[in-house]
Amino acid sequence: MATMSAGQAVIEMLRAEGVDHIFGICGTTTNNIVTELHGRSDIRFVDTRHEQNAAFMAYGYARASGKPAVCLTTSGPGTINLITGIALAWKGRAPVIVLAGDVPRELIDRDGNQAFDLVNLFKPITRMAQHVQTTERVPEAIHNAFRTALSGKRGPVMLNIPRDLLDFKTIDYQARAPASYRATEGRVQGDRDAIARAAALLAKAERPLLIGGGGVID
Repeated sequence: MATMSAGQAVIEMLRAEGVDHIFGICGTTTNNIVTELHGRSDIRFVDTRHEQNAAFMAYGYARASGKPAVCLTTSGPGTINLITGIALAWKGRAPVIVLAGDVPRELIDRDGNQAFDLVNLFKPITRMAQHVQTTERVPEAIHNAFRTALSGKRGPVMLNIPRDLLDFKTIDYQARAPASYRATEGRVQGDRDAIARAAALLAKAERPLLIGGGGVID
């Protein structure tokens, strides 16, 4: 176990998940994460100039690669700009993880500048939208986000992280293999005889054609 800045711990958790690109916009509520990318070559931060671009790029990356994609946005309108792209990821079953930096907790529910109920805004278009309550629970929340996005029917998830959970904070982080917190696979096995008959038909066909939906990727 190592003590490190909260932002660095977030990056290490993303890297453990195989994340090599982050799409988003730099902002005051997420600078603590972005600055930890300086000098690293294993994760590339793609500045998308507008948050809507980040959502669409993450969606395309997740669909094309089959890997989870990460969006990083700042508070209020910045995160709201993701909605169209995340709705597309919801329909397309793409594992897009939104890390949304939010205003400090003292401003939430007090009509603070750029303070919105982002979690309830994203719930209809995500498999999970969650407000992280304490610094100590950031690792748990990120593990749960990836588990949810990649288990069963894949789809986007959203974590709302107030900036005071990360600014000048440290986390006692112990690296964990993703398999240690993944959901157990519950896939139904196909009928062996039916599969054999189908294979025989295809082998004899002169012009075979296979049509598969998006689920074949999973």
